[in-house]
Amino acid sequence: MKRRTHTIILIVILACIATHFIYQTNKQMRISKDLYPVLLYFLYIDCNSTKYNAAVFLLENMKYHYSKGRIIEVPENVERWRYMTDSIYWNLIKNTSNLIDNYPWKALREIQTVNRKRVDSIEISKIHTDDNYYLDSEHISSRFLISHINHAFKVWKESKFAQHLTFDEFKEYILPYRSIKGEGYHCSGDHYYSIFAKYLSKDSVPSLRGVVNHYNLTISAWRGLNGNFSERGIKGEYALYAHGLHDCIGNANYGCNVLRAFGVPTVVEYNICYDRWAGRHFMCAIYDTTGTWMTFTPEFDLPSNPNWETGAGKNTLNAYRQLYGAQKDTPFFLKSKEEFVPDMLNAPCIKDVTSYLKKVVPINLPFNKKTTSRLAYLATFHKENEGTFPVTWGIIDSVSSMVHFKNVIPYKMYFPIYYDNGNMEAFGEPFYVTLDSINVSICPLTENTPQKDSLITLTLNRKFARKPNMINVAERLIGGRFEGANKHDFSDAELLHEIKEAPEPYFIQYLFTNYKAYRYYRFIAPEKHPNANISELEWITYKHYNYSNTMKATRPHITAPSCKDILNKESKYVKLLDVKSWDDITWKAEYDGNMQTAPSPYRTIHFMLTSPQSVIGVRFSPLNADNGITAGDEFELYYWDNGWQYGGSSRADYEYISFENIPINKLYWLVNTTRGREELPFIVINGKQHFVYYDILNK
Repeated sequence: MKRRTHTIILIVILACIATHFIYQTNKQMRISKDLYPVLLYFLYIDCNSTKYNAAVFLLENMKYHYSKGRIIEVPENVERWRYMTDSIYWNLIKNTSNLIDNYPWKALREIQTVNRKRVDSIEISKIHTDDNYYLDSEHISSRFLISHINHAFKVWKESKFAQHLTFDEFKEYILPYRSIKGEGYHCSGDHYYSIFAKYLSKDSVPSLRGVVNHYNLTISAWRGLNGNFSERGIKGEYALYAHGLHDCIGNANYGCNVLRAFGVPTVVEYNICYDRWAGRHFMCAIYDTTGTWMTFTPEFDLPSNPNWETGAGKNTLNAYRQLYGAQKDTPFFLKSKEEFVPDMLNAPCIKDVTSYLKKVVPINLPFNKKTTSRLAYLATFHKENEGTFPVTWGIIDSVSSMVHFKNVIPYKMYFPIYYDNGNMEAFGEPFYVTLDSINVSICPLTENTPQKDSLITLTLNRKFARKPNMINVAERLIGGRFEGANKHDFSDAELLHEIKEAPEPYFIQYLFTNYKAYRYYRFIAPEKHPNANISELEWITYKHYNYSNTMKATRPHITAPSCKDILNKESKYVKLLDVKSWDDITWKAEYDGNMQTAPSPYRTIHFMLTSPQSVIGVRFSPLNADNGITAGDEFELYYWDNGWQYGGSSRADYEYISFENIPINKLYWLVNTTRGREELPFIVINGKQHFVYYDILNK
């Protein structure tokens, strides 16, 4: 009896010590009292120290995470709709062996056609949600965490894809309940597993690619069964069952969470921006048993290890991984107490993983500015972020007056900047890095010039470079012919003009030497490239012929002041119509006034008159991205001089625009304030624009 009493007292003392320890841990982590039972559960009930440490990891890092959105209530008819979708698809595939090779595509399409009509006819209520922001520590329940942790440990032990993970790897690649900062509508791992296990384990999935393939097929089938639900109030996990409800962020978020729930080590990564376009892309990466990371976009492709230098990552800047645990080498922790950090890098749980996707090099840059900041940045051009976008950071060494950057990508444009009292300041000129087998070289994009004759007039034709694919489209028009005929089948066709050189992306006039009258005219693309990639077309005749079926012609593009003499001859020309009104043909791609559309699927463009008339030439432009100067649009010019400086604004009267008193040998940026999105910095050599990434950095 005495020994039993001592045992009880010892247990009570140990419990008190443990409780005090948990209280102190809780105090340091500053977690909600509602989550206190999580630690008690794994210490006293489950009695598992590894699970306890996993719980500590989640709780101590929870202060860095928040959610936007949560589901309050799901109407019964939404659950019925989800259950029905799942049942239809499962009944279709459950008896199919080797699903990848024997997938029932035909049967699925037949069912999808019928089911979409039925779904469109039924009422599906909106899910009751709250789209506010919540700290995870105030929103996540202890029951949720306990369930989630137990499931994570179960799949860590049982999944052949996760058994090789160390505890530290498990904590980041399987354990977390979230994969993307701020994403809400959480489900625990065991909940996702209950939905997807039968699909992802179908055919005893032999590989990581097989698991992802089954996931992709499942989501595609569900969505095909239901069609577009973007206006029907479906959110959270229910968005997996219909089209139009999330983008690449949602694809990566759900793909990562579901795969983790199945025991596949997965993280979300994103490129911080592109080098020449706006936006960024979220994707997933899987950690295989060989220690290799394989990237992919859930729902669309399979894990692979491509060469990002020439593939999907060619046009990206630095790539970052979203982790759950705090990363102490991020600007969030490295900054001085009052230092400003740009939003895109002010995150405690990101990790730069560019080096495993593409080549990076370290560089040192001189820094001679007085500042209390500890960090400097390399920014790239980004139209939608006032012209600069920080993509990587370095630590300022005040002793050596240098900044050391670890993850610099060769052949990318960089602006060296830092922040002083929240204001962006430059500490050097724009540059790029070259790399050969031995040396890393830092190359300026512009040259310093003396003050004499340092102001010039710039005459510009474009805001963005000609894209290689658009140049290729124009080149494929070589050999295209304009023909006239009096027989409908063109058996008596005569050549009027053959395209001998790739046309520039402007509306240009080509006069014929044969002025005979024909009833039928056509453009026919070359046989090797049978695509009528002509975006604008007018059939020109002389005004003095006095044809009744004419209207004023659109003038050819004037791309330089010296070309304005074209205007003196415009009164001679009109365009012929083969319909009553121009409005009757603007639905056609070649007449719609849009440079970015063309009747590309077809080889010919026909022009059919009621009686023979003389077409003396054509005006046309090749299909192009419409990134030249458009008459009537408003433009602003900026140049880089310790930041983007305003160089003036002007309205274009023609297909060129001029700005006076502009500093020479700078990096310039032309903004169309009227329309369009694509813009890219350029330099000017001998009066000609040379665009970054196309004319300068074209590797």
